[in-house]
Amino acid sequence: MTDLNLWEGMDTVAPEEPNPYDPEQWPEEHADFEADKQRARAQVRAERERQRLTEETEREYLRLRARKLAEQRLNDEQHQAVDDAPASSWAPLDLSAILDGSYVPEEPSLMPRCDGVCLLYPGRVHTFQGESESGKSMVAQAETARILAAGGRAAYIDFESDASVVVGRILMMGATREQVAAGLLYLRPGVRPHATNDDRAAFEQLLRDRLDLAVIDGVTEAASVFGVASKDNDEITAWNRLFARPLAQQTGAAVIQVDHVTKDSESRGRFAIGAQAKMSALDGAAYVVEVKEPLGRGLRGVVVLRVAKDRPGAIRPNCGQFRKSDRTQEAAQVVVDSTTDGVITVTVEPPGADGTDGRTDEFRPTALMERVSRFLESQPPGLSENKITGGVEGRAVQIRKALTVLVEEKYVARQQAGRGFAHQLVAAYRQSEDPKSDKYAADSGGPMWHRDEVEPPNWGPE
Repeated sequence: MTDLNLWEGMDTVAPEEPNPYDPEQWPEEHADFEADKQRARAQVRAERERQRLTEETEREYLRLRARKLAEQRLNDEQHQAVDDAPASSWAPLDLSAILDGSYVPEEPSLMPRCDGVCLLYPGRVHTFQGESESGKSMVAQAETARILAAGGRAAYIDFESDASVVVGRILMMGATREQVAAGLLYLRPGVRPHATNDDRAAFEQLLRDRLDLAVIDGVTEAASVFGVASKDNDEITAWNRLFARPLAQQTGAAVIQVDHVTKDSESRGRFAIGAQAKMSALDGAAYVVEVKEPLGRGLRGVVVLRVAKDRPGAIRPNCGQFRKSDRTQEAAQVVVDSTTDGVITVTVEPPGADGTDGRTDEFRPTALMERVSRFLESQPPGLSENKITGGVEGRAVQIRKALTVLVEEKYVARQQAGRGFAHQLVAAYRQSEDPKSDKYAADSGGPMWHRDEVEPPNWGPE
């Protein structure tokens, strides 16, 4: 037998080793040599496959290890923030001020309305959440400009825009260049605050500053910079404890988080996009920002702030009536006047300042009303409620509400049919023709049935 070590380390594509045995003279030796060579090559192939699998396992291990280290860093940073606190959070609090009656309930003192009611609490975290181009960032920038113009200090931590846009708006809103230079800290972070020693030092310096306002513009992008999943409740809670809460508590600033909402207006309720912890982690107030009149150059726009959460409880008593559909109240109407070139005038008015009754604002599912109308336009008359809810996209309870409003406003006729009701379209409903809708277009001519373009149905005989 031939020694297998002869081919140790042999490459599978190496040239053939010549067989030293003549097959006719030494047939057995020749056959043994060939068999040994094949076994050696198989051994080489097996060793290479083992090495390949080992390398893949090591790479997967390194990937998992890197992820684990990233999670550990976030956890360590959170614990470091706790360790840096002046005292243990587990130590009993002094309750003497509450017990002796000297405690004064916390009141908001920033972002005043024209009637003197304020909408932001110092040292607490708030959120402005709304659709794209709803004006949520502009409202935060307007309060930044107001504070700077009054000689205060503000930080604008920008994860979505850039300095030229933000500072340009603040200047047009009334703050002078000198006031901006003296009082505004503009940050454009690209990494978490503990990524390097320089980042840690800069963040700690920010927390040592005394601020009136701090705006975190772009919560989803901010979470990405921190390596946090915006849909994970635990990670969002940790992010708030690491970043937003210390920013408010150590600087004394009222922190505003500017955030987005989901696209579906019928199902979003009062929550921002992503994890529900975005709402529960707030210790100030949460506002839903809705467009009433469009904003833009040369326009006088109006956005409505609706309070969705008020942890200290001092804002809701000064707001409009509770809206059951999303549990919000109208807190203010913010008028953004850009009709003068180079100037943006922002006024924060109380609910109903435009003559409407802000205390009787009832939710109208106008998007679903139009969906129901379009569905009925394509169907034969006499459909049941179940047929309609099954044929229209959306939540059944909201579709029924939309259908009820259409019946009440005589867009749809309803008649008893057996144990249920039959429905027939009287007039096509469009949001653009509804003065009570955010999509209303003043030149649309009004609803079709006001123009006598649709005859009411005749349920009885001719």
